[in-house]
Amino acid sequence: MLYFAPINLLSNYVYRHLLLKEGADYVFSELIMINNLEKAEEDDKLKYFKEDEEKTIIQIGVSNVQEVQEGVAFVQKNFPNTPEININMGCPQSTMQEVQVCGGLLHNIPLLQEIAGALVKEVGERASVKLRLGTSPENVLIHEYIQALDQAGIRKIYIHARTLRHPYHKPARYELFTGLRERYPHLTLVFNGDVDGFQAYQAIGEGDVLIARAGLSNPFVFADIKARKNYREASYDPILKDPELLRGDYVQLGARKKAFIRNYLALAQQENLRQKLVCANMSWLVKGASKASELIKELNKGEEQPIKVFENWLEETTSL
Repeated sequence: MLYFAPINLLSNYVYRHLLLKEGADYVFSELIMINNLEKAEEDDKLKYFKEDEEKTIIQIGVSNVQEVQEGVAFVQKNFPNTPEININMGCPQSTMQEVQVCGGLLHNIPLLQEIAGALVKEVGERASVKLRLGTSPENVLIHEYIQALDQAGIRKIYIHARTLRHPYHKPARYELFTGLRERYPHLTLVFNGDVDGFQAYQAIGEGDVLIARAGLSNPFVFADIKARKNYREASYDPILKDPELLRGDYVQLGARKKAFIRNYLALAQQENLRQKLVCANMSWLVKGASKASELIKELNKGEEQPIKVFENWLEETTSL
């Protein structure tokens, strides 16, 4: 199975709806913090297309058992047919580490286990967890985490091939995945980190994989992996590998990507998607094309309506 990761602003309901049509098997909601549900509603994180509900995994952030119970009640009310409720135990933001929520739970394995067990008690096999390899490159604790989650009853774990203190410009550590699936055959382990095409999918060990940044710039990466399609050789770089960036005197978007963008803009307009979300998605979709960065910079000032501006820009780039 190929999954699209939870990403603030970017995995909004409009964008993930289109990725399901482009080959993603399942998609994650944006992270919903249970101690701040009002903000989730304000940010449109509760919206979804009804036909997507059974393919949309809801991710929550919690810091104690009570919040697990509140989170489950909230999800079951608002997303009754979701296939999974996932607890984020991997977000590396320093503020979350200080209060032991999300990635902060990796510093406290007993609490991590207690929270995981509470989720299993509430939803059984629909429970899952997303985490990282450890707290720092010098403190990799993935086996300790897996064993604690296993004892808590968790049967599905998404693992990012980085620690909390491992910046994105440094390669993911695929070597630390070696033998994990064989050692824990009774668990479903979904690997994540720098998967930007079929070559990376092979390198990470194939099987179930979670894709994040590459799905933002290349919405066809899911279908291309399934088709075992190879892109140009390079280290992680979804822009360089994007087959829809046509290089000449100008870097233009290919027909397939233009069609996807037009569909996205039409649906965003239909749904009255907030300008902030449109600009966030489009900044990735046009990344690498000539004159795109100047366009995004102007739009982020908030002085113009982005959908019409992007539609006009697409027409102009056709004649470059």
